[in-house]
Amino acid sequence: NKSENLLFFPIDNWDRTPRQAKSLRDTIEQAACTLPCAELQMPLIWLRAVSHVTASGKPHLMFEEVVEIAKRLGMDRQETGEMLEFLHKVGVLVHVRSAIELYKRVVLNPQWLVDNLALVLEAGRSGSRPLPDHGRLCDSGLASRALLESLWGRDDADFLIAFMTAGMLFCPVVTNNGPEYLVSSMMTAERNIDLSNFESGMS
Repeated sequence: NKSENLLFFPIDNWDRTPRQAKSLRDTIEQAACTLPCAELQMPLIWLRAVSHVTASGKPHLMFEEVVEIAKRLGMDRQETGEMLEFLHKVGVLVHVRSAIELYKRVVLNPQWLVDNLALVLEAGRSGSRPLPDHGRLCDSGLASRALLESLWGRDDADFLIAFMTAGMLFCPVVTNNGPEYLVSSMMTAERNIDLSNFESGMS
């Protein structure tokens, strides 16, 4: 962050000022253009596969669905994996291989992940929507499984919880109420967070 002579970009998740992260976005774009992968060319069959995979308009597909679509175009499982790895590196889609729950799903629209995290942050700002354990989210930044399922739906909750935890956007907490998740970006100096029940180590 040369403009502020910092090693990071301070972003206030509670600030509603439009384009407050513009400097960060511009820096990321500039850095991305210098990466070796930015000059690589995709095989034509990969472009066809991407077109077929995204034709449904769904934000995500199961990995096996992508494999089957690619197979109909003449690609084997190994090449499909190589294609997804490349597309993940250049930011076209998200396919995380660090955990089986993440590996099973291919996110075709990365904005879907951002939008779902935003649902949690917005719920923490507002009391306009009745949600399970809403008070704990607003007061302590802790999201229960029931609350997350209300926001995301039961089918997507396991994947999104795993993704947010792997990216350290969530931190698992063991409480008397059962498993909960501290939403990292909701931590503020005003919140008194009890750290005694946090799981040791990082995911």
